[in-house]
Parts: sequence; structure tokens; C-alpha cells
Amino acid sequence: QVKRKRVLVLFVTSLLVVIGSTISHATPEGNALLVIRERLHAETNWTGNDPCNAWDGVMCYQNHVVELNLSGKGLYGTIPKEVGFLSLLKVLDLSNNAINGSIPDEIANLTNLQTLILHNSRLSGVLPSGIQQLYLLESLYLGNCSFTGPLPALGKLINLKHLTIWGNNLNCTIPADIGKLKNLEYLNFHDSDMYGTLPPELGSLHKLQNLNLRCNYFVGPKPMGLQEFFYTGNCLDSDLDSHMRYCRDSPNCVFFYSQPENGQSGYSLVRDKKKNTLAIVGASVSAFLVLAILFVILYAWKIKKSKRSRGVHLGILSHTDPAVSEMIELLEPSNGVRRFELKELSKATEGFSKTYEIGFGGFGKVYKGFLDDGSIVAIKRASSSSIQGHKQFQNEIVVLSRLSHRCLVRLQGFCQEAGEQILVYEFMKNGNLNHLLSDMEANESLRWSKRIEISIAIAQGIDYLHSFVEPPIIHRDIKPSNILLDEHFNAKLSDFGISKSTPDFVDTHITTGPAGTLGYLDPQYFLRRQLTPSSDVYSFGVVLLVLISGQKAIDHTRLDEFNLVEWVSIKFLEGDIESIVDPNLKEDHNIEEVRTVIELALKCSAFERCGRPSIKEVLSVLEPLLKKKVAPPIIGSPVFDDSSDSTKSFSVPIQHSQS
Repeated sequence: QVKRKRVLVLFVTSLLVVIGSTISHATPEGNALLVIRERLHAETNWTGNDPCNAWDGVMCYQNHVVELNLSGKGLYGTIPKEVGFLSLLKVLDLSNNAINGSIPDEIANLTNLQTLILHNSRLSGVLPSGIQQLYLLESLYLGNCSFTGPLPALGKLINLKHLTIWGNNLNCTIPADIGKLKNLEYLNFHDSDMYGTLPPELGSLHKLQNLNLRCNYFVGPKPMGLQEFFYTGNCLDSDLDSHMRYCRDSPNCVFFYSQPENGQSGYSLVRDKKKNTLAIVGASVSAFLVLAILFVILYAWKIKKSKRSRGVHLGILSHTDPAVSEMIELLEPSNGVRRFELKELSKATEGFSKTYEIGFGGFGKVYKGFLDDGSIVAIKRASSSSIQGHKQFQNEIVVLSRLSHRCLVRLQGFCQEAGEQILVYEFMKNGNLNHLLSDMEANESLRWSKRIEISIAIAQGIDYLHSFVEPPIIHRDIKPSNILLDEHFNAKLSDFGISKSTPDFVDTHITTGPAGTLGYLDPQYFLRRQLTPSSDVYSFGVVLLVLISGQKAIDHTRLDEFNLVEWVSIKFLEGDIESIVDPNLKEDHNIEEVRTVIELALKCSAFERCGRPSIKEVLSVLEPLLKKKVAPPIIGSPVFDDSSDSTKSFSVPIQHSQS
């Protein structure tokens, strides 16, 4: 009896020790992560108190959290001070989210941190001085945010290899102690409103492989030993004797900011940065005042004219315009688009259950839905924090309800009820091209011939929009995440939320800012504010390069050149074709065909609009690469069912040819 009691006591004691040990290691880190999830509105599978129990984005070593990766998870809110409890963290990645506020001072507690990635967010304020205590830090990525200067002392970060703070509002000089970072390989201060002379200490960074200081206000000489890096857009001594195009307003400084390419819909976020007053002279102030007055006059004229205009174009439509609401009300099943009730879409997804979630984007979440008739659909539901609104929602309905082509995704219906904005599309089993190229296993199955087929399908879809629709439509956001693939990997172009029809161009190009996605946006569209079919051709050219290389259009971890067009251009001129080709293609490609397609893609993505081919010329190069051609639609057939009078003016011109 006594022996049994002793055994029982020993067992209970051991159990309590185990439980106590589990709780003790889970409490500080697990609770900190739960606070982070709450403050940043993260939708994760984190259950229980143990973060090392298969929590998404969390990696552990010896029951301690060593990595937290929530990149591109739709986060918003501020980083809580509880992040400082993750003292053994080696990697922290909160990039590609809408988080705002400043970096908390408690970041200094992460003394084991080796990689800190916060780029492509809305973070702002001065960088905390505690960053200089992160002695083990090797990579610091803070690009495309709104941080301000001055920069803290960074000379103590002797292990730092990658430092990128591009696209911020630093308005300061480069600290001289940066010369102490002897292991630095990559330094990027591009477009950060920095000024002053370049510290000569930069010349002592002998391991530096990539230095990007473009589009700032640096003056004076280039440091010795650093002559061959990127300085354009400044007023450095060695540039002044060539052309003034290198100073300040250089076309080389044109840069486009938008939601990163990670499956989300694109949107415009063109920077309006406050310029350094030291760089402004009296003449430019006078010129600015004149331009401002002209701008106000033109804007007032446009508003007045738009009020007089009758009818509704197929551009981006205002949700306050009663004509738009009336047009949506007139959409009938005869157009192939039906109005769904919220209850039937909720039933199709079991209350919009996370189980049915298949993706997310700037508009909201996408669900796989099962309708009562047995059909499978994709249901895109706008979120409360959606970066797109009524305009894009209504534009998508109005445009897609009038288009019918096998290379364009089909809109089956919509729901506008109880404050909800929901679009219902045909279901595309293999997701989007961006995901396919990012997935290593799926990428290996994407053979060269299939990539050519995909490019031809998208070109045919663009050709249909440009040549067979009246008035023609410019998509404005052609990119891999807007290219969907069905069960047979047939490609279709999707997401017409920011598309525009050509009659609007003359009226709106002065006041309408460019919309699109970083890396795919036509530079001439940005410079001239005039949208033409060649803008879609430019985007298509970048997509071609992505298909060939398997790389991202913009990638700041690609140290030799982050812009894909420039990177391929350099390799192509050097004759190094194989280094451009996606390694997953292995031997499955003809080098001469690859050369032909690369040359075509570079022509499409030419800086000057006049150097680009039309989409028909693109097809004349691509289609012969496949022995079998897909038959074009019958010339003269209607774009859609024209039984409704409201659609009769929107037809296919018989005189056009698709050959």
C-alpha cells in the first residue's frame, strides 16, 4: 500500500514537472506571439500555448522560437512591444504587409537576430537606436517604407552583409561610420531623399558587390574605388560634364510603388515625396507655381466637363454615380451574369469557412464554392480592409459582363447585399501563374512548350481587348498573379478592376495617376499620364521575361540588378542566354527559341513606346513557335449575347482582322 502511494506520488510529481516545464517555456514566447497575432490581425492556425507545436510561420530550436515569418499575410496594425520577448529569434520577417507605426524600442532585445525584413510596409518614424545593439545582424531589409532620418549609428553591426533602406523619406546624409561595415556586400539607399557628399569611408568597403545610390541629392566626387556602381539621378562631379539628365529629374529616377507581386491585385501608390529644400532654386519654385495654377485650371475644367458628359464609359466608375448603379441593376442572366443572394454564397462556402479559402489579394479573400446546381465557382469577397473599393468592384462587373473570350476569365455573377461586395467567377483549378512559378514542384512541370502556350493565350486575350472590343480596353495590370490556369493549364487573363476604355484617355490623362504593379507598369504611362495599348504590351513583355527566367519582376535580393528587365538586358547583351533561363527547365528548351522570345520580350518592355511592337506583331512571332495554332474566334461574331439593347453599341468591328 505504501509502495503504491510512493509510486503514485512520484508519477504525479514527474507529470507536474513536465507540465510545468512545458508551460514555462511556452508562456513568454507563446504569449508574445499571441499578442502579435492580435495586434497585427494575423489569421493563423495558432492554437494552444506552445508556439513550437506546428504554428504557421514559426520555427523552433530546442523548444524556443528562432524564426517568425509572416510575410504577405495581410497584416495591419502596429508591431507590439511584446516582440521583445522573442529574445532567441534569429529571423524576423513581417514584410509585404500593411503594418504601420514605428519599430518598437524593444527590438533591441533581439540580440540573437541575424535577419530583419520589414520592407514593403507602411512603417514610419526614426529607426530606433537599439538597432545598433543587434551585433549578430547580417541582413537588414527596410525598403519601400516611410522611415525618416537621421539614421542611427550602424558601425557596430560588423557582421552586416546586406543593408537596404531604399524608397524612404530619410532626408539625411550617409553616416560616416558605415565605413566600419567591412563585411558589407550589398548597400541600397535608392530614392530615399538623401543628400550631401558621399563619405570617403565608402571606398574602404572592399567586399561591396552592389551599391545603389540612385535618385537622391548627393553631390561632390565619387569615393575612390567605387566608380562602377549606380549613381544616376544625383549631381556628382563626374556626371556633370556629360548630360544634365543625370541630375534630379532623370528618367532613370522614375520608380513605381505598389502592392508587391504575391498574388494580390495591383494598385497605384505613386510616391509624392517632399523634396530637399537645399536642392530647390528660385527658378524651380516659380515654375512650380505656374504649373500648379495650370493644374488647378485643368482640374476644374475636367470636373466641369465630366459633369456634362452623358452615358457611362467602361473606365473606372464612381460608386456615387447613379448611372453606374443603374447599369449594375440592369445586368440580367441573359448577359451571362447573375445576381446572387448572400445566403446562397454563404451556403456554397459553409459560411465563408477558412476550409474553403484558396487565396487572398488586395480586394479580399477568394473561396472555392459549391453551388446547388453542382457547379464549382471561385468566390471573391471584399474584406473590410480592402485596398480596392466600389470603383474596382463595379468596374469589374461592368467590363466583364460585356466580354466573352476563351482567354479571359468568365464572370458568373456578383452579390451586393448587406454591405457585402462579392464577385463570382469560373473556377480555375491550377490557380495563378505567380503561384505556379513560385512552387518548386509545380514549376518543374511547367515545360517550355507550355510556357509558350500560356504566353500566346495571354497575347490573344490582350489582342481581343485592343482590337475586337469597341471601344478598346486597356487592362493596366497584366502580371502573373492575374493570369489564371484551368485544369488543363490553359491560361486566362483576370482582374479588370482598374481597366480603362480608350474614350476616357483624352479626358483623364492629366489628373488620373498611373495604376498598376511594381515592375510591370509602363514608364511612359507614368511620365506622360497617357494610357495606350503599348502600356499593356510593356507589362506583357515583363510577364514573358518572368516565364522565361522564373524570377520576380522586382527582387531586391537579386544583388546584381533588382529590376528584371535590366538584369535580362545585361545578360542578353553579354550573350549569356543560359543564365537567364529558369533552371527548372533544365534541358527542356531550344536555345534559339529562347533567344527569339527574350529578344521579343525586351522589345515589348522597351523604355520608349515607339520601340515596342503591337500585340499582333507579338503574336506573329510567338504563334509559329508552336506547330499547332489555336483557331481565332469568328470575325464579325458578337462579343456577347446582344439580346439586350443596353449592349448593342459594344460589338466586334467586322473590318478588323485577327491574323
